[in-house]
Amino acid sequence: MPSWTAFLKRRFPYINLIVSSESYGEMLARSLGVEHILFDRERNQVPVSASEIREDPFRYWEFIADPAKGYFVKVFATRRDFMT
Repeated sequence: MPSWTAFLKRRFPYINLIVSSESYGEMLARSLGVEHILFDRERNQVPVSASEIREDPFRYWEFIADPAKGYFVKVFATRRDFMT
């Protein structure tokens, strides 16, 4: 956990809260010295984990926030005149 703690402190210097459905959320929050809020531990409201999304993002597309969808998409552009 120390490497994640250091990364998060550098990347998000003003972090003051961790919200998670994961068992490690409390430990991560404690290592950052911030509050932890456990959300939907049983996954009733959001029935998918981040690991499942990373493994098969298009299966769980509806659960990915719009600003994050670009991470999972590759865009190909072609020009018709190159094909003749």
